[in-house]
Amino acid sequence: MATVLGVVLARGDGPESTTASTPSTDVTSAGQTPATSAVAREPACTQRPVGSGTTVSDGDDAGNQESGAGAIRAFNHAYYALRSARAARAVAAPGAVASEYVMQQYINQRPLGTKHCLTVSDRGPGEYSVVLTELQPDAAPITYRQVIRTTTTGGKSYIQSIRSVE
Repeated sequence: MATVLGVVLARGDGPESTTASTPSTDVTSAGQTPATSAVAREPACTQRPVGSGTTVSDGDDAGNQESGAGAIRAFNHAYYALRSARAARAVAAPGAVASEYVMQQYINQRPLGTKHCLTVSDRGPGEYSVVLTELQPDAAPITYRQVIRTTTTGGKSYIQSIRSVE
């Protein structure tokens, strides 16, 4: 099965652990089981506020570490646009994702030209509902639904855990 986002280290009791995984054995690099989306590829998402605490962003949004939502955007930008496990891991808390080497292998499996878009909705302090849509060249979009928790240390936000949701 195709892999996406950032390989995570499974620890704890599975999906509720501090890293992302799904109960199935067919998991992606972010522990997600992809669901093919019926959404048309064009137009791709554009960055805009959707409502209170919700934004949609495309792969051109580099994100930041000023907020949890910014860290989520930065992680995905590093993964898809920069194609850099090192940059993705830089916005994740220790143990939240797999090693740089393993994550880079999954990034390299994404076809060149793969884009992504995100819908990030604030669920409460440090917790976000995320819909990640991967747009591979010449393939149907794939949608991943996640709950991502973030933490703030030293004034910077980091991804703490990624959990798949159905």
